[in-house]
Amino acid sequence: MRLSLECPRNIFTAGVAILLFLGAWPPVPTQRAPAEPPSTIGGTLIVMVPSNAGLVVAADSRTRPEKGINCDNQVKIFEPTHPNHMILTVTGTPTILEPSSEPVPLGRICDYINSTTRILDIHKVALEFLEESSAETIAALDMSALVKRCIDATRSALAQGGIKLHLRRTQDMFSVVIAAYDPQTGSSAARSFVIGLTRQLEPVLARTFERKATPDDNQNYWAFGETDYLYRQVVRGIGRGYLSPTTTRFYTTRRPVRDLSVEEARALAVDLIAATARTTAVVPAPGGIGGPIDVVLVGKEPRPQHLQWKSP
Repeated sequence: MRLSLECPRNIFTAGVAILLFLGAWPPVPTQRAPAEPPSTIGGTLIVMVPSNAGLVVAADSRTRPEKGINCDNQVKIFEPTHPNHMILTVTGTPTILEPSSEPVPLGRICDYINSTTRILDIHKVALEFLEESSAETIAALDMSALVKRCIDATRSALAQGGIKLHLRRTQDMFSVVIAAYDPQTGSSAARSFVIGLTRQLEPVLARTFERKATPDDNQNYWAFGETDYLYRQVVRGIGRGYLSPTTTRFYTTRRPVRDLSVEEARALAVDLIAATARTTAVVPAPGGIGGPIDVVLVGKEPRPQHLQWKSP
């Protein structure tokens, strides 16, 4: 687990001057003051790219438990033991930690969020649902039953009280995304839903999404999580300059999925996430985006293949 402290770019010059000034004085202790324990964990960008050999799924590995504090190497792509050819990911604020009054040193916050009790862990709720399901395909999944289970778990966690959500009322809380590949047809698919909060902080189903790509469909990608930031600040904003020429040409090139290789799909997904992470240094994102990028291929093999995996 790696912790980093954010420093806005516009104070760099002043920061250098201060460091030079302090260099003439005895070393300053590096222990940071304790902080109030975080209550929630959030922040994610997922990019999925259908290719001619399966669905490529990439995720950043950063979460931001507190403003200015980033914890990297989080696992965000989950692999159920059943059904085959399927993965799960969750975005937003899907985790609530058990409230605590004990302060936590800033240097230990990342360890704290990984070791403390979780009163809400949506990825675990969804993973258990998939593994208990009798469905063999993504189309056969009973999504309404999964929605109910997630809402019930969220309601139970919020009822415990003492939780600081850092969310506005009527705001989206989290989304669950299930993606799969059908080796028989060569088609990729994703089904997702968003759980929001009412003014009374009651969890409700906000909306659902379904995506599908056949080998004959035009090349495309699907993004989940910090999508508003990706499109406004990167694809159509200042971060566009961080995208590779190959990625920028992707938007203007008409080519069927059957002609897009796994390596091309991997490079596209990684480039979009990496450019977004770089952009956050200029324009802060609502949640944490960054850290090592994990990539898997959901293809003809029953289990996902790790193409790039730096998380523990």
